[in-house]
Amino acid sequence: MVFVGAAILPHGAIIFDGDPNSGSSACRERNSTMPPDLIKNCSNLYTSCERAADLVAKMNPDIVLLVTPHGISLSSGAFGVYMANTARGNALWNDCWQDIEINIPLDAQLSDQLLGFVQKRGLKADGIITFSMMEAPLRWGEVVPLWFIDRKIDSEKVKYIIVSSARNSDGYDVMGKALYDFASTQQQRLAVVISGDLAHTHEMAYSIPLYLPDYRSDLKPEDIAEEFDRMWEMWARGIPYSEGTTKELGHLNDVHPWVASHCLPWLQRILKDNPIAKACGRRTIPILHSILEKEIENGGSVTSCFLARCAPTYYGMMSVVFNVNR
Repeated sequence: MVFVGAAILPHGAIIFDGDPNSGSSACRERNSTMPPDLIKNCSNLYTSCERAADLVAKMNPDIVLLVTPHGISLSSGAFGVYMANTARGNALWNDCWQDIEINIPLDAQLSDQLLGFVQKRGLKADGIITFSMMEAPLRWGEVVPLWFIDRKIDSEKVKYIIVSSARNSDGYDVMGKALYDFASTQQQRLAVVISGDLAHTHEMAYSIPLYLPDYRSDLKPEDIAEEFDRMWEMWARGIPYSEGTTKELGHLNDVHPWVASHCLPWLQRILKDNPIAKACGRRTIPILHSILEKEIENGGSVTSCFLARCAPTYYGMMSVVFNVNR
């Protein structure tokens, strides 16, 4: 398998409400009543996800490996590998978005090989078997990013692997390296898609109940949220840490060289601030950092194409694509 590139996509179902021409009548109805600024932010994210999916499709993958922070989690703290032949679900959140659906083929044989490979590396990982090998259930953390990807790729050719990230684990860098090494043992072309959002502590501009945090989550606004998300963008764009957070970010769709050693200090600072900012991407994006780092160590080069970042609600989101050049 050849690692051909990666993308980070958001999983906030709110972005579907940014499309006034959505195939979902419920999304169109909500769009018609949303404040203009909210529509603009959601629309920008929606469009950026379409663009990201186009770029992933151009990588011509045979396998798409999704890493999700919100899949079926194992209480042992282990990584979970979905072992079914298919996966199906919708983006249900707050009793809405259930009409955003996907039904995708999984490569059960390759998933089993991956599980054995990472276990031999000493990582805590287990297979997730659902309902006597019926389809694996999916929700927003998987459905939102894969909805865009699956519409753009050749569904007759491409299969998926889904990995549920471990909670409270220090093994993300090891997992990233293991995923890269596993890909290097195979013949197929593999693209990695990371599901992950940014700070969940942004100030809300609008008190629309549907878009507010779950009352059980105990989330409250923090002053650090915007700077925290800006650091994620600096990391994603490949801007050297020495240039600081006041560095002009440039334009969307700009392509920048991405060097792991330049970006690692950003990631370290992000992880240090995460207990306050509370980003679910903390459990998935560091895995990608290690994958990209391993690609560079093996003689490849990486460029990033940054597509969007904003916080239309209490959590920030971004979309970015990483291309590999050899």
